[in-house]
Amino acid sequence: MSALPTHLIVGQGPDAVLLLHGIGGGKALWDETGSGTVQAIAALGCRAVALDLPGYGGSAALGPPTLAAMV
Repeated sequence: MSALPTHLIVGQGPDAVLLLHGIGGGKALWDETGSGTVQAIAALGCRAVALDLPGYGGSAALGPPTLAAMV
């Protein structure tokens, strides 16, 4: 597990679209095995950035939900 959020970046355009998943999801939701959204955004000339939020996919959990942990 990574202490930093694991991510997927597709495309090389100057503009970026950040894709965030909901509960029970992960960055795989947006890739070619999921919805294909990152590839569609890249085809438009933008960068697609999909994150595994803390506790999902390859990202480590934050631990107890304290204010310091959330910051």
